[in-house]
Amino acid sequence: MSAPLLEVDDLRTSFRTASGPAPAVRGLSFAVNAGETLAIVGESGSGKSVTALSILGLLNARAADVSGRVRLQGKDILGLGEPALRAMRGAAIGMVFQEPMASLNPVLTIGFQVGEAIRLHRKLGARAVREQSEALLRQVGIAAPARVLRLYPHQLSGGMCQRVMIAIAVACDPALLIADEPTTALDVTVQAQILALIRSLQARSQSGVLLITHDLGVVAELADRVIIMYAGRKVEEAEVETIFARPRHPYTRGLLAARPRLGVSSESVPSRLVEIPGSPPPAGADPPGCAFLKRCPVAITVCSQARPPLVRVADGHVAACHRLEPACA
Repeated sequence: MSAPLLEVDDLRTSFRTASGPAPAVRGLSFAVNAGETLAIVGESGSGKSVTALSILGLLNARAADVSGRVRLQGKDILGLGEPALRAMRGAAIGMVFQEPMASLNPVLTIGFQVGEAIRLHRKLGARAVREQSEALLRQVGIAAPARVLRLYPHQLSGGMCQRVMIAIAVACDPALLIADEPTTALDVTVQAQILALIRSLQARSQSGVLLITHDLGVVAELADRVIIMYAGRKVEEAEVETIFARPRHPYTRGLLAARPRLGVSSESVPSRLVEIPGSPPPAGADPPGCAFLKRCPVAITVCSQARPPLVRVADGHVAACHRLEPACA
């Protein structure tokens, strides 16, 4: 079996605050293979986006401390200097950021922003850059690309801006695509189009995809494997079918239970959506036991005394819970 495309080992990210260090990612490890989509799922504040920014070296070194090991195609990239990171971003790793309307520069044309990565990494002339930019917009399903290249972000819809962001991310055929909430704030029809686009681009290039989302519908549509994060740690990891059919961690079950369900009669389900009570622990908090303790419906005494380790519960399936026996299965 070939080596993973991306290997992340014991990634730790902590922000410096006036009251002391605030850990956001606590010892996260995972791998992404070529042609595979790995989804990272969790509530806001679980450390998903910080993980992506840490991998890309986009956190300000004066505000955050990042440690661990990140290897892309066998090369350690976490300790690279800024020039080497700039050469890697866009060429080896592309990223689709959250909120495309906010991520695109409002004072630069679409053509300038799409062409920037091509100019930087492929050193092409103006005409070749323009032609390739048009081809990229056409590839992501934008009609009249020559006209769109002359427009500014505010002149496009949210769905078109997201397609532009994807075009920028894949401009240089990166081996790894990181998609951070790629369907946020888009209507259902456009969401489906964006997901189909990512899937077709991946099939064409066999790139690995690291998908960051809180939307379990997106996970079911795109992912091969899933990591569930809570309070900066991985609490469960398995194949996508296993996560939906046989979740083992109480937090995973809570997320699945909170999904809106269509096609179910009102007599058979409560009128309100199921919710996970309480809130995640604040940034920087590190209770001695399980971080999910105060929200867990099956907690026992040991949960307040010791942090549960990740244990193998089946082939390719790990979870961190003191109650993984059949009574909690």
